[in-house]
Amino acid sequence: IRVTSGQKVKLCHGNNYNICSAVVLVPQQPQADVSVTKSGPSTVTKGANISYQILVRNAGPAVASAVTVTDTLPSALTFAPGSSSECTLNAGVVTCAAGTLAAGGQKSFTILAGTANTTCNATLQNVARASSAANDVNQSNNVSAAVSTLPSWRPGPLPVKDRPPVSGRDVCLGVWPVNERVAAA
Repeated sequence: IRVTSGQKVKLCHGNNYNICSAVVLVPQQPQADVSVTKSGPSTVTKGANISYQILVRNAGPAVASAVTVTDTLPSALTFAPGSSSECTLNAGVVTCAAGTLAAGGQKSFTILAGTANTTCNATLQNVARASSAANDVNQSNNVSAAVSTLPSWRPGPLPVKDRPPVSGRDVCLGVWPVNERVAAA
């Protein structure tokens, strides 16, 4: 017999056709393995934007539809212009729509976050979560985090890349004890 999903089937036991059961077949949801990887800088400068890179993948075996990545920004960060156009902000949550991903398919996003509201020596953990309409066979890879710190700036000779921000921007300053000995004459 050929049976389609959603069809009601009558099952009878043994030779006695008076003992029967009705069964409704439920369609099996396609199985996929959607995963997300998030990366960002390990240190950031107060007032600068953090660039988070997000990659969402589907390892299959089925197509994953309605794939989205959600990212609740830490309260000290602000959603900045220049983020991927598929990403929108609503009530502190950035949602990036990847649409449909074939088995083996992937989509990348960039989320820019402003650091003007951060405090010195802060540690910022930012978490991304992936989901889809498919039955995900491995949910352990649906979450990824990037951790950045906002260190204090230590005065003294610095390489060009580590110099403090331009005039008019906030800067985090630290105080370090200095032990200077003066030789007696």
